[in-house]
Amino acid sequence: MLMRHGVSRPVAESLSADYPERIPTAVRLVEEKVASGWKARSLSASLVDAVKEPAKWGYAAPQKDVKPPTKKTQAPVPDETPPDLKTVVESLAKVKLGRQLSPMAQDALEALTEEQFQTVKQALMKPKSEALPLLQALLSAPL
Repeated sequence: MLMRHGVSRPVAESLSADYPERIPTAVRLVEEKVASGWKARSLSASLVDAVKEPAKWGYAAPQKDVKPPTKKTQAPVPDETPPDLKTVVESLAKVKLGRQLSPMAQDALEALTEEQFQTVKQALMKPKSEALPLLQALLSAPL
């Protein structure tokens, strides 16, 4: 329908996908204006404009069938307790090192207080080049 009036295929396909309900009304309006003697500089451009801007052309765009949004049910969250700080620190250290901590470093971790674990965790959140020297200094043990 649009291509018969000189609208290129890609534009016609785009309009058909985006505004299918507007096309018949827009075509009828443009055809009526042309029949009444109106001369468009570009019939295809006028038609595209009529489809995209219905208020400018004096018609109300038909409403699409609007469906109410469906409520998405969330999957139940398993009752998992968050990992303890020691586990988090061990995991971060393993990721930064690419391996487990040395037995001496593991022993040093066992002796840390809650506050010291927080400090070690903060150190491990830094880039690897900073984190590993900090970790070794905080643990006073080879990694």
